[in-house]
Amino acid sequence: MSYSARLTELAAKYKQFFADETPGQILGMICPYTFPMDYAAYGIPDRPLSSWDFTKPREFADHAARQLRAFLKETDGLDNDYFPAISPNLGCGVHSAFYSGAEVTMGIDTSWVHPVIRDWSDMEKLTLSRENFWYQVLREILLR
Repeated sequence: MSYSARLTELAAKYKQFFADETPGQILGMICPYTFPMDYAAYGIPDRPLSSWDFTKPREFADHAARQLRAFLKETDGLDNDYFPAISPNLGCGVHSAFYSGAEVTMGIDTSWVHPVIRDWSDMEKLTLSRENFWYQVLREILLR
């Protein structure tokens, strides 16, 4: 089945699910982040977050797209209600940095920032900026 046809089928299934108020209805999803898969078998090496140069977010986006395509191929034929989407998981530190502007430290599979709120008055310094580096990184990945 083509990717477009699968999306159309899933959209109809989701609409039916949410329209049906009968108890006991479920959508069963096998998601890439919960499915143990060896992407190396598809020629996609596993890389820790700390190995990426996020001044070039398109490389990360392309890698995520290759992983998604491999996941869809691996799970083809399974009764899976997963709506395929690239969801760049860069860890919670990135989202905190949207507001704090703090430096982000990348680990193997997550990120963090050092504390930026040391007393209540620090809360007033928090602001969301679309010019923030990490905001721009995620925007670039999602637009890719």
